[in-house]
Amino acid sequence: MNVAHLVLTASLLVSASAPVTRDLVDLRRIGPMPSKGRVQDQQLPVVEALIKAGPPAVTFLVSKLDDRTRIAGQEPVMDFWPRVEVRHVALVVLCDLLTRADEITPTVPGFTWVEILDAHDPNLPAWEVYDRFVAQHGRSAIRRKVEQLLKPYSGALVWDATERCFRPRG
Repeated sequence: MNVAHLVLTASLLVSASAPVTRDLVDLRRIGPMPSKGRVQDQQLPVVEALIKAGPPAVTFLVSKLDDRTRIAGQEPVMDFWPRVEVRHVALVVLCDLLTRADEITPTVPGFTWVEILDAHDPNLPAWEVYDRFVAQHGRSAIRRKVEQLLKPYSGALVWDATERCFRPRG
């Protein structure tokens, strides 16, 4: 075995077991997100990087649920949103990555936009649902709720290549 092969093998082992850092991907670079369908079905490079990272991507996205960094650019990231922040993108991506291919069924019970944000009025735009929830419960309430929903599945999420989503093992 030559030195180059040993170095490559060692670097693969280190990267496979490396913890997720806060810089796994830059969610500000996600680009325009689809208003219909799941983000993982759109071939967005940022989302593909999250999928490649495996289950630690879920932990990374949860860590971004408090990130108020504004995302600005020429193209809107999310249609009709007056302002988009990293925390908004993190929640949308997280919900999508935990949704089966039917685009309806969550792989973790209760893990839908509607249930997380107590969205009772289907006539409200998504950004207003989000802002009303935050106004009523506080900014950190979304992260707490998400962590509570995911707690029973800590360390037990896997990528399902057929459904293209994260789901509990088993």
